[in-house]
Amino acid sequence: MTTPSSPTNAPSDADRESLGALYQVTAADIAFFKQQQWTVMNYTVGLDAALITISQHSATKPLTVAIAWALVFLACAIPVVAAMALARLRKSLDARRTRLAQTRTLLGPVFISAWEVPKEPDDFYFLFVGVLLCTWVVTLFLAWPRA
Repeated sequence: MTTPSSPTNAPSDADRESLGALYQVTAADIAFFKQQQWTVMNYTVGLDAALITISQHSATKPLTVAIAWALVFLACAIPVVAAMALARLRKSLDARRTRLAQTRTLLGPVFISAWEVPKEPDDFYFLFVGVLLCTWVVTLFLAWPRA
């Protein structure tokens, strides 16, 4: 097998085909993981809205102490689980981005020069964490048992 990093040994057609397939699969993985991040956030905000509705709706008033504390527990558990899922997705994204960067270096100079066009970063991880914290504070405040 040829060594693609050597300028005198250009990758074979089969190697180029494999690199192209790897690149496409990796790019699709990145798109999927980004979509999953948004899905996690949507479900988290939806669950928080449900907790607020349950705690504030007149049909559930007055809440028993056990139900009120169960809502508080859920209000604390939901963002923790969501943050863990987001962190795992971010690690997966970082791994795929590293693979993509390594794959790019093995592709032809035309591809590399086209890829060097600057692009704004699109990592929303810190936005997601900020939203998790905000919804946690609001949900906890509204779901907290009152005397």
